[in-house]
Amino acid sequence: MTRFIAILAFSVLSLQLAGCASAPLVPDVLPEDVPNAETGYIAGSFSREYNAVHYYSNNFLFRNIASEETYRLESNPPAGGDLFSGYRDDFSSYDYKGAAFLIPLPVGEYEFYNFFLNGGANHFSAREDYSIPFEVLPNAITYLGEVKLVPQRARNTFGIFIPWGGIWVLSDKQERDMQLLMEKFPELDAGAFVKRIPDEERIEAPLVFLPSEEYVPDEDSQE
Repeated sequence: MTRFIAILAFSVLSLQLAGCASAPLVPDVLPEDVPNAETGYIAGSFSREYNAVHYYSNNFLFRNIASEETYRLESNPPAGGDLFSGYRDDFSSYDYKGAAFLIPLPVGEYEFYNFFLNGGANHFSAREDYSIPFEVLPNAITYLGEVKLVPQRARNTFGIFIPWGGIWVLSDKQERDMQLLMEKFPELDAGAFVKRIPDEERIEAPLVFLPSEEYVPDEDSQE
């Protein structure tokens, strides 16, 4: 599947993120009696391809449709490694790293609607909000899949490659992600996991590839 990649670099969104709730990818301690009829979990993994392009902060934004409360999946991997940063990946290879997430949320309908990448001098997001809906189910751990960032690059006027946004790929890694979460939190009920990986767009998301869509990497934009 071929797409026209339209990415805008700007800094205004960094101010908007101040009102966007950020929580750890996993809590230090699980809240009592969750999931329940009013609060469920979303679960999955948040990852990135590890190539020549590095961002100081990777954010995938979502919101509650009824309340309009905004949230984000966020990771802040350090450029020089994570030894002293406090950030830890759950899985990694020479070109691929990430961590599982488990976040308690009010039951209801939500949507992924944009992203924010902090490249230092340049910030990147989609030019317009999109809508990829999902639901936080009652009494359940709603599995949303792996959300993976594929950083992109472009040549500047001097012919030097610089960071130039990113593409996101959603896929099913439930077996791995469940194992990671169950190792962290043995008290979780494996039977409470319900797979609901988003695979529908209410408003087109040209920079996000859903499980039913084939993503073919552009080697020149990544290597």
